[in-house]
Amino acid sequence: DYISFISRHKDSLIACIGYAGLMGTFVLLMEIFLLPIVTSVGGTTVDSGNIQAVKGFLEIPVMFGFIWLEKKIGLNRLFVISAISFVVKNAIMAFTTSVIPIYLSQILQCTTFAMLVPAFISYVNSIMKKNEIARAFALQAIIFTAMQMVMNSIGGHVIDAWGVKPLCLMATGVSAVSGILLLMSVRKTEID
Repeated sequence: DYISFISRHKDSLIACIGYAGLMGTFVLLMEIFLLPIVTSVGGTTVDSGNIQAVKGFLEIPVMFGFIWLEKKIGLNRLFVISAISFVVKNAIMAFTTSVIPIYLSQILQCTTFAMLVPAFISYVNSIMKKNEIARAFALQAIIFTAMQMVMNSIGGHVIDAWGVKPLCLMATGVSAVSGILLLMSVRKTEID
């Protein structure tokens, strides 16, 4: 019964929307439309593949060390770092004129995807009752899927009508709003 679940956890619904918006911009720019972005600034398909490899390589150490980061920095601060990093990374994609800044921006992969995913999982585990955790993750998956359907569809239209830069600017705006929603809705946790 998602209606009663959402009525009891309105802040979690907003957090899920913020999370989905941030992750949606990541998928939009770094998965779905990376090749047109890279080629628009003179890069190649090889560059696109290499950027994906660098991105994946940089995620692994952060994800393995997440428990240590969470204890050292605190969950709420990790959310702040991650939200800011998404906006900065998307802005770099929007304003770059060559492929080199796109390569360099992958350093932020450590504080975007690699930090947000385990932080959100930890957050849900810390605020939900055991019998509600599965429902919370299911809600998060539903919202993320819906967000992806909308963003990917709009993204294709934006690229066809106006080009890559407006798509990246749109993603930067969405990530800023999503980050604000996430940060306003997460509760202070005992982990901090």
